[in-house]
Amino acid sequence: MGGVTYPRGSDFSDRSNRGSNAGVLIRLGAAPFPLSFRLEGQWHQIGGKTISVPDEGTSRSDLRIIDGTADFEWTFGPPAVSNFYLIGGGGFYKLRGEDSQTPGNISGGTATTVTENATKFGWNAGAGFRFPLSGHSLFIEARYHAVSHGHEVDGTGSSKTLHFIPVDVGITF
Repeated sequence: MGGVTYPRGSDFSDRSNRGSNAGVLIRLGAAPFPLSFRLEGQWHQIGGKTISVPDEGTSRSDLRIIDGTADFEWTFGPPAVSNFYLIGGGGFYKLRGEDSQTPGNISGGTATTVTENATKFGWNAGAGFRFPLSGHSLFIEARYHAVSHGHEVDGTGSSKTLHFIPVDVGITF
């Protein structure tokens, strides 16, 4: 699966551009039962916006998120042309923030880059549609992710929850 990752929350979305993601999943369930279980991993790359302050220089904070989650998926209705489902669960999020600063008109100033890493717990919830293909299925889904204390590595230094929404398209076999 792969798609676009949107940063949410005023401090995160003000400092970051939308990013991209890619992932893999294993879905365990039986066709006649509406409840199934998913294990998945995703890589999100979110670029920071360059913030310029006159005479002081520029700063930029890029963020990489690698998550591993365990989710429950509830499908509505019998298998048909398309299936609507709800999904949610929890997992661990490996965050890597890279803060870069360049000096402005400061004499003797030097460019600096600081990298911070942290592993945090988080949860997710969302919805999607599954379209059966011959022997496979195509899905489109969006999920809200909340990572506890995730802002500690995104350039803000705050201990608030980090929020993002990936919108993905994928194929299951």
